[in-house]
Amino acid sequence: MLPLVMLDSLLSWLHDFTNSVVYEGKNTDPLMGPKGDIPPSGNPVSVRFSEVYRFRDGKIVSMHNYVDNVTILSQIGAISL
Repeated sequence: MLPLVMLDSLLSWLHDFTNSVVYEGKNTDPLMGPKGDIPPSGNPVSVRFSEVYRFRDGKIVSMHNYVDNVTILSQIGAISL
């Protein structure tokens, strides 16, 4: 199954740009963890993430990505809440 990415919101001000996105897909590949790979579960995953871009002179000078990793890990069965 191909992942589905839906743009939820988009904001821009001065030299900054941010978005909020919902990613939906299926965990079919291992995830890299601090103690080794987490094997694929085959479970569906739906998670929100945001990105913040900063521009100077028309070029991206930084990008920060914020993801709810606890939701991902619980949906694939790697942790229980």
